[in-house]
Amino acid sequence: MQRLEELQENDFDVVVFDSDGVTIRKGTELKETEKSLEIQTNVIEPKMVEALNELKKHCIVAISSGRSLMHLLKAYEPVIDERVVLQAENGIITMVDGVMRQNLYFLPDEMRKIRDMKKRIRGIENQAIKGFEPKTFLITVHCENRVDEIERIVDEYEGFSWLWNGEAYDIQLDEIDKGFSLNQFEGKKIVAVGNGENDLPMLNKADIGITTDADSIQSDFFTSEPLEDGGLEVINHLLKLKGDE
Repeated sequence: MQRLEELQENDFDVVVFDSDGVTIRKGTELKETEKSLEIQTNVIEPKMVEALNELKKHCIVAISSGRSLMHLLKAYEPVIDERVVLQAENGIITMVDGVMRQNLYFLPDEMRKIRDMKKRIRGIENQAIKGFEPKTFLITVHCENRVDEIERIVDEYEGFSWLWNGEAYDIQLDEIDKGFSLNQFEGKKIVAVGNGENDLPMLNKADIGITTDADSIQSDFFTSEPLEDGGLEVINHLLKLKGDE
């Protein structure tokens, strides 16, 4: 890996950012009961809004996340326009300038398995399980720690897998990952920025991959600022490169 300042390539068309921990501070609190669902997440900071709005003057900006489209629309409202692409649920759903598209269609048997897994996981009696984050095609179960029974249930379903991210399980079809989300930019020069294991397929598929957490994952380049400021460091460096054109 090389330090970010060693990146001198300014010929890129699209910059794809992970959301949590890169453009918005990481951390989600979820509490679900039979009658209510409460989710608390961090909001995009003014300095990041300013930086993203400046960057999109030079290239397309995409947000690639496992989050729902509704979440992304709310979180990135200050920067959304025709130059911003929202990629929800790891690229299954995208929105550009108000136009929504489903990029992968699920077979009836696949949807049945998703419903069946959610029903069985809801039946687990374990206080570590906080609840489900609302999504259409992915299953995200927030937990205080790992729950062996969730892993055993998912392992029974061919074609599906789980990933523990430290605060939740992400359960999805094997063929879907954040690399899938880059397919819509075929033929364009892509920079991808991420900080977690689920970002690796995206970083590996992009022309230039940048990690903001070199202790967790490796890519072509890495940032040196503290993790929560890594996304801003990337934008400032890319803007400097574009300014040299």
